[in-house]
Amino acid sequence: MPHVLICESLDRLNRQAPLDALAPFIGLINAGITLVTLTDRQRFTRESMGEDGGLRLLGSLIVMLRAHEESATKSKRVRAAWERKRREADVRKLTKTCPAWLRLAPDRSRFEIMEERADIVRLIFAETASGIGKGSIAARLNEAGVPGFRGKNGWHASYIQKLLSSDAALGIYQPHTLEKGRRVPAGPPVPCYFPPIVDEGVALKARAAIISRRQGAAGRKGADFRNILTGIAQCAACGGSMTYIGKGDAERYLACSSARRRRGCSSRALFNFNEAERQFLDAAMQMDPTARRTPGANGTRDELHRVQRDVARLSGRLTRLLAAFESDSTDEIVASVSDTRDRLRLARLAEGRLMDALVVEEYGAGLPDLLAAISELRCPEYPTSGSSRFLVRARIAHAAKAAGFTAAFHEHERRVELRCIGYEDAVWFSCLAKRDDPKRDLLGRFAKQMQNG
Repeated sequence: MPHVLICESLDRLNRQAPLDALAPFIGLINAGITLVTLTDRQRFTRESMGEDGGLRLLGSLIVMLRAHEESATKSKRVRAAWERKRREADVRKLTKTCPAWLRLAPDRSRFEIMEERADIVRLIFAETASGIGKGSIAARLNEAGVPGFRGKNGWHASYIQKLLSSDAALGIYQPHTLEKGRRVPAGPPVPCYFPPIVDEGVALKARAAIISRRQGAAGRKGADFRNILTGIAQCAACGGSMTYIGKGDAERYLACSSARRRRGCSSRALFNFNEAERQFLDAAMQMDPTARRTPGANGTRDELHRVQRDVARLSGRLTRLLAAFESDSTDEIVASVSDTRDRLRLARLAEGRLMDALVVEEYGAGLPDLLAAISELRCPEYPTSGSSRFLVRARIAHAAKAAGFTAAFHEHERRVELRCIGYEDAVWFSCLAKRDDPKRDLLGRFAKQMQNG
């Protein structure tokens, strides 16, 4: 039984350039498939294509040419319409689609801010800048009963990430289009398209905090953000991280994570966390930010400029090689193209890392932020509510890591070596607390049980 393909017209088969569209068309005919078009009632087979000396094939090519031109014309008109809308964006908005904290005014000339929702977005940016992760922010919003912007399932970490990664809160609109099923940017961003609701400085601090969290110290912190030494405490024996062990406020310890998992570290010591925290806060408060010696952002900016020059040079070289490749595809040119592409990819990766580092150095938390947070925590008038304590302890943990603190825990005599980038001398202190209960040893009964186990 012969196979028949029925379509409205040949232009429905393919809208590529005629030479590109001809190959699939001939492939269907050569495969023995009968092609029938309903508009002009034509029947295409291998036999019918050869009956008129090629006139039917020529007619097919003309139809394909017309289809391609119509498609290209339509695309040009759509692009021109969007370009006109972009030029008139300050008078009439491109589309009614807008962020969840805005709504389009009836005259379509501006967006109106829904302040209640805008305040939630500002809170998300502020808490992110304080070092709180997207998962914790979502959990806190759900716990407080704050309704989500989308649907009835509350807040999700993925939506928090979407808000933070977009520039819409700064008033910037990035149009997109679909190319091969993928959503890609269509042209440059449109500044001042939306009314901004977040200060640029806060947004940059939030971005710096996100970049810092990629290097560790992420994860669940609990209702009280108990371990403010997250990300800076490390075992002096193996260099691994110290894990928090808690059994009530009186029995809180730090231990080598690798040793607890029997992963090659012999340090079985438990360190009194309450004492380590108190000593760390005391030592940090004694540091003078003006006496700190750090290279600052100038060195990073100079290195970034150098890498950007490399990117421009390699991009130009690759363009010239590809142009030469079209006329002379020798093995030498092929090897040069491959090598230049690899070097350009590495240079662009380095450029991205340096841009992130510059944001962290210029807008990330530092020693002054740490001292301010410690002073706030120790202020007698400071609120004792769980939410307030969480925020300030999160700020301390984030600022301590961003400022370059490291705390090496030595098993011998339970001593801690505290260092900070920009200071030559280390601060040493002990994690043996005073024994208040005569039935407990210096580490506490729970610690003794852990060591015996």
